[in-house]
Amino acid sequence: MKDNSAETRVIDPRSEPAISRSRRRLVKSAAVAAPVILTLPSGAAAATASAFQCIARDHEKALHNPPPELVESPDGWVREQTTCSTQQDPNDPNNTVLTEDTNGSVTCYKLIKFDLDGNVVTSGGGPVTPSCYASSG
Repeated sequence: MKDNSAETRVIDPRSEPAISRSRRRLVKSAAVAAPVILTLPSGAAAATASAFQCIARDHEKALHNPPPELVESPDGWVREQTTCSTQQDPNDPNNTVLTEDTNGSVTCYKLIKFDLDGNVVTSGGGPVTPSCYASSG
């Protein structure tokens, strides 16, 4: 008498057909993923674009609320330490004005301005925050 029941085959995952199937699946996956991997932007290009956007954003922020050229203590902008002298503000007797003075006795901080490429400029340009300066550097 013949047994008509379906025969179940179990394939050992270490057998040759199972390994070949795994290899084919890996090759197919790699072939599909390769164009995606090859079209990713370079990290350097993305970082440069991000730094440019950051500097432009800081320049825009400073247009609406310009920081003073000289301050007595560091603030949220890139500055360099220098010496100043103080004078009474002719328009407000309760206020003093800082003036950059190499022979001055007061330590102060001068605003540094940058162009959109992150280069220090003496005219034009605008201030940047320390975080933008670090990312452009």
